[in-house]
Amino acid sequence: MVEGLRVLITQSTFANIGGSEVQAFELAQYLQSQKCTVTLYAWSAGWPMRDLIQKAGIDLVVAQDSRAQELLASEFDFVWVQHEVMPASLLRSFANDEVSPVVVFSHMSPYKEVHIEKPYTYDLENAVADLVVCNSRGTQDSLRDLLPENDRIALYPNPVPLEFTNARSRTSWKLHRILMVSNHPPEELENAIRILRTQGYVVDTLSDALGGDSPAITSADKLAEYDCVITIGKTVQYCLVQGVPVFVYDRFGGPGYLNENNYEVAKYYNFSGRNHDDSFSLGEAMRNANVNRLSSEDIASLLISGYDEAVEFQMQNREAFTGDYSIAPVFDVIFDKASKRLHSKELGCAYLEYVIATQQMVSDYVSAHQRMVDARRAFYSQDILLYSCNDASKNFTQRVVNLYGSGLRPTNAVEYEAHNVRAVRVDFGELPCKISDISVISHANSDEDLIPCKYSTNAVLIQDGEYVFPYGDPQISVETESGEGLLPSFTLKATVKPLSQQYASELGMRHLNDLAKQVQDLKTELESIKNSRWWKLRGRIIKDK
Repeated sequence: MVEGLRVLITQSTFANIGGSEVQAFELAQYLQSQKCTVTLYAWSAGWPMRDLIQKAGIDLVVAQDSRAQELLASEFDFVWVQHEVMPASLLRSFANDEVSPVVVFSHMSPYKEVHIEKPYTYDLENAVADLVVCNSRGTQDSLRDLLPENDRIALYPNPVPLEFTNARSRTSWKLHRILMVSNHPPEELENAIRILRTQGYVVDTLSDALGGDSPAITSADKLAEYDCVITIGKTVQYCLVQGVPVFVYDRFGGPGYLNENNYEVAKYYNFSGRNHDDSFSLGEAMRNANVNRLSSEDIASLLISGYDEAVEFQMQNREAFTGDYSIAPVFDVIFDKASKRLHSKELGCAYLEYVIATQQMVSDYVSAHQRMVDARRAFYSQDILLYSCNDASKNFTQRVVNLYGSGLRPTNAVEYEAHNVRAVRVDFGELPCKISDISVISHANSDEDLIPCKYSTNAVLIQDGEYVFPYGDPQISVETESGEGLLPSFTLKATVKPLSQQYASELGMRHLNDLAKQVQDLKTELESIKNSRWWKLRGRIIKDK
């Protein structure tokens, strides 16, 4: 049904691994597997989500990219919109194209505080959307007063990739290996895990299971290694489709193992752990969480005593869960509904400019807010800039800015192809940072042609093998080892970590204090010299002359 479509999927940012990012990414992967041409668009992108998209071979365009101007209605058959993000070029082209793509808007949060998940642009979805989808009945009910044409709303319950549908579960009647997937586990859950470990159960976090500290999305192969999973949200759907018993509990508390008595309520609240009316308020939901909380001892006990019933519930319902949450049948239904409702997207000039101005305002606000609340995300949303120079003066001019391929990440490998230049400078963003594990590897056709290279930096300090840039503007310059001749192709590797403002300030003050001490030491030494015999003798000789 969907094979061969030209698809655009939009999202505010692709940086952290979050619910909306994962939904967009998994939809892109599915459509790509159906031989569709898929483009992702966002206001900004950064590590680690940008790397996952790149690894999957999916085209990503950000607002600053010149290619954003090429995103026209005539270029797409289907547009999936999250956070009401729509490129200005696409909006303007609706007025000029006779055939409009099918457009679906998606919403994933019921909370009034999460403004970007609401229809915040006046009348946009009524004017443009062929269908509006929500991830749960709870989210759908939260939009009743905001979308007048409620018959255009449908459920898209955050379905899961086919790998989970097709995967074999390791589910057994004996509980031994447990996986906890959480971004914010409450204290009682962490204590329950300690209790279970002392009783001989193996309990892993997702980082334990994946190895290392690199964030990633849960895989079917990894889930198959465990007898049950403690989690909320999207991972619940992964488990339901794969047949892995799931214990729903996190910062909102939760019902524990899903069963016939609590499943429908848990589904209404998108498996978040909530089960009380909270007026679609995140603040009220947090207050209600106290009612849902269990003691650490009760959590550990229920995980053990309720396991057999949970296994039976999963075995009896896996086929139904597959129909409800597998991406292929769920998306096909949504696309069919939206296609049948296809309508003209003619926007008046004044209204169009209002929408574009609103988009820019929200984009600016979201970017500023993310920088303020998540410094790490902001740091890894920067770009790596390359500069070159052709003379010994080291007058660098900007040569390459690749917003997609050269985004900053913790571990970087910048590849440079020789372009007849004397030196190259690599700037790892502009913010204060620490850079370590620097190496330059020259490339050549043969060992005889290998031209060794060296690097230098503008680091203020070198501390414990790390180059420290407390004032930002980190620069690494690469030239031939002799300092003469043209640069060969090379790969510059470096580990780059953000520097907190407090640490940068402390480091900067320490550096200024060191300089002040050096100045004072020089003054003391100078006074000592002035008081020495030979200095006084020098003064007499000069005077006699």
